[in-house]
Amino acid sequence: VKVLAPASGFISDIDAETVARAAFNLGAGRAKTDDAIDMSAGVLLSVAHGDKVEKGQTLAKLFAKDRSALLDAEAKSLVSAFAVSEEAPSVRRLILEEIQ
Repeated sequence: VKVLAPASGFISDIDAETVARAAFNLGAGRAKTDDAIDMSAGVLLSVAHGDKVEKGQTLAKLFAKDRSALLDAEAKSLVSAFAVSEEAPSVRRLILEEIQ
């Protein structure tokens, strides 16, 4: 199931916890150590922070064994993980400081 951009703009934030929760709910994680993991379940992100997107563009794809109401519900929920702004966000530096 594809998760589509609700508006055109730039990806200013992606909430990793919401993405992880969606994957978990689809079966890609365990609540207890003896729970089975569904190896066909997961979330594939199609965009990254700062990417320009058009309304209706694919932001992510959800995978699960069976197409169910849960899969559709998680796709609707996952839209909230993506913040789309009109202006390009500032570049995040990965290295804040180098210590000699």
